[in-house]
Amino acid sequence: MDTSQIVWLIVAIIVFIAVIVVALTMTRRRTARHQEQMRDRARSMRDEAAQHELDIREREAQGLEARARAEKAQIEAERLRREAEEKSGSAREGREHIEEQRRRADELDPDVDDHGTKRNLGDGREGAEQPDRSELRRDRSDRRADVPGRADVPDDVPYTGAHSQTDDDQNVQDAEYREAQYRNRSEGRS
Repeated sequence: MDTSQIVWLIVAIIVFIAVIVVALTMTRRRTARHQEQMRDRARSMRDEAAQHELDIREREAQGLEARARAEKAQIEAERLRREAEEKSGSAREGREHIEEQRRRADELDPDVDDHGTKRNLGDGREGAEQPDRSELRRDRSDRRADVPGRADVPDDVPYTGAHSQTDDDQNVQDAEYREAQYRNRSEGRS
């Protein structure tokens, strides 16, 4: 083997080693770049997961707030229902008391018979009976509550304000009043 061949052999070995070193260096760089991309991607996924976790916590908090509002509304509804029951019971007791007072008044009134009908003694027919006028009395007492100083006056005491009314005038007014109430109820004004 001569020297030129040895030189070429050494040069070939050096070139081969250089190619291997360059290939290894490029592979390492590519691997490092790939690993850096993977790290960036992992970091991005972690950030995204953290953001999702915050969103989920916020939704959970909103759910708890909504549940608390719903429970509060249920408690308020229960309180209002009990209050309504109490007021209804109180109103019922008041009505029963009023009816008892009317019944006792009818028992005491010599012009009212055993069936709660008032005997009409002023029309010339002795002992003639009229139908029960408790509804009419209730309407009159409702209207008297609107007139100052008349709310506590009994139903059978005539109103002697600007002019005195006959029974016929009063009956017409009572009928008009009931008709107006009916119209108001049917129109939803109550």
